[in-house]
Amino acid sequence: MDLDRDLIEVTQQEFERRGAHSHRQLAVSLEVERINRLVQVAAQPALAAENLTFAGWQALTALSFHPAKQMPTAKLALRVAAHPTTITRTVDRLERSKFVRRSQGSDRRVTVVTLLPAGEAAQEAVATSLDDSEFGLAGVPEDSLDELAGMLRKVRLLVEERIASSD
Repeated sequence: MDLDRDLIEVTQQEFERRGAHSHRQLAVSLEVERINRLVQVAAQPALAAENLTFAGWQALTALSFHPAKQMPTAKLALRVAAHPTTITRTVDRLERSKFVRRSQGSDRRVTVVTLLPAGEAAQEAVATSLDDSEFGLAGVPEDSLDELAGMLRKVRLLVEERIASSD
């Protein structure tokens, strides 16, 4: 095995050599995860300046898109593709930073998360910084980005459909 080559390529070839039928799926998942980590590393300075994690920024962004700037915790978890336990910890941190407020909905079993002005300002500051840095993807041709986004959207929808049908 040539360890000087791209680790993802080597991993895919090694899994294929060992007879794994899903070596292509492995390579795609590793590439997506690697790109995700690179984007998060590029975002770190902007996030740190606002005392946010990437998950926290995603939650603030989802809330900022809602006309009332609020939504139930369960819906927020779905919007940012987070496990309910993870979103609870994220909201805890956002609440401590005075970026959001939690309250009981009309159904007392439902907790509603509301975006506060400080959270909206932090979300906007990070969004502006990420936009300026092109989300760490500067230099990637626009047609490649469009093609990749389209392909990933198709894959995501297929996977989400499979997961939904298995519930």
